[in-house]
Amino acid sequence: MSANIARILNELSFAFSVTGFTSIHRRLFEGIFKFADNSWYFRNALVRANYRNIRKGVEPDMSFLVLFFRNLMMGENNELKNRTMIINPSQHVDRTS
Repeated sequence: MSANIARILNELSFAFSVTGFTSIHRRLFEGIFKFADNSWYFRNALVRANYRNIRKGVEPDMSFLVLFFRNLMMGENNELKNRTMIINPSQHVDRTS
């Protein structure tokens, strides 16, 4: 992974944006983890982990990042679907299965 980091930082097109971060994360894990399949989930999990709306009673939720990293680091096979991150879903979504 360190070789991937060095290559990315040496590029002139390096940019700090949501698209840039998603691209960077995808490229960091090239050959290490099937990140391309889950990069959009990872981006949305980062948003949910940091999003708070006090008026609507929405608090940050780290559970989606935990599932992602359990797959990445522990070899688990948790389902990573963006629809499970919907705030106030019409139906209860079981995130633990």
